[in-house]
Amino acid sequence: MIFFISIRSNVNITGLWFFTPLTFSIPFIFLYIHFFTQGIQQQNKKYLVYSLLIMLFLLPIHAISVLFAIPFLIIYSLINYKYLIKNYKFFSIFLLIPITGLWFYKIIINLKFSDLLPHLLKFIQFKKGWGVLELNNSPLELYSLIGYILAIIGIIFIISYKDNLKKYFIYVLWSLTLILSIFIFKQTGISYLSPYQRNLYYLTISLPFLSTIGLFYLLELIKKTIIRFNSNEKNKLVLFKTLKIIIIILVLFLVFNFYFNLPQNIRLYKTINSNDYQTLKFLSQFSSSKIMAPASISTALFPISNHKPVGTINFYGNRKDVEAFFNSKDCKTKDNLIKKHNVKYILSKYPIECNYTLIYQENNFVYKIK
Repeated sequence: MIFFISIRSNVNITGLWFFTPLTFSIPFIFLYIHFFTQGIQQQNKKYLVYSLLIMLFLLPIHAISVLFAIPFLIIYSLINYKYLIKNYKFFSIFLLIPITGLWFYKIIINLKFSDLLPHLLKFIQFKKGWGVLELNNSPLELYSLIGYILAIIGIIFIISYKDNLKKYFIYVLWSLTLILSIFIFKQTGISYLSPYQRNLYYLTISLPFLSTIGLFYLLELIKKTIIRFNSNEKNKLVLFKTLKIIIIILVLFLVFNFYFNLPQNIRLYKTINSNDYQTLKFLSQFSSSKIMAPASISTALFPISNHKPVGTINFYGNRKDVEAFFNSKDCKTKDNLIKKHNVKYILSKYPIECNYTLIYQENNFVYKIK
């Protein structure tokens, strides 16, 4: 838990600072991976069904939290191919994942069956420019240096022992496949199944367990070394306990030492202030419609007021038309944009000298279109 809460985030990556579909999905990711691996290791079909149900549950909530895991789950299954072949009829139920995904995608995008597969194959290629930014993120932006070092020790420990390899190899595969995906994106500008920014985060959440294994193994090595070179039983125990406490305190310090040291250009930012919030609450009393508002406020428009924005800062709508509306002083230009987007209300930081009905005036101005 100490390593897990040491994970950092920023506005480019998103993560533990934001309760989004991604952060909601985190415990379920660990859960379906746990049930899947335990189901294969123990040859327990009930666990495998649990894993499948969790994946199906996540598909409409945050599909890429299932998609990103497909490569290492397939590799893990192929490693255990004997059990897979023996029970191929049972494993065919996992075809429900692509079938359900396609069905849900068709409903959301509203496509014909003939156009569905080509559209989806194009959509799961996340090219450079999909996100707001694709920065050359330093690995230390998300996780501590000591965490990485201990994770590498953990991987060595898992690979070195047959029992551990069988039990924990999924975490090694998890990390390595995501590192490969990030490398492919850096070389080609395309990330398959899940976008580059999310892969950075999915990689990071796989590391705390490896770091824990690494720390445990390191303490075990120290213990064995003390036992080997110290003949006094009492001294052995005291020395080991002392070193153990020192190492754990040192790890705690190094893990959280730079926790708040974030790059200036990707710190948290606010799209609205308290006055904007009150304005959006005022608008929430009216039935849902299209609203022309500045791009920053528009980002918060739908979740607070249930109205649709013309355009937000990124991802949604037509930001250029929003900027054209508020930059123009010509009422005719404004009217054309209002008609184009079927706007019912205008939210403005400043008064507008056109023939619109003012219905709210407290720090912001809200106009109703006749």
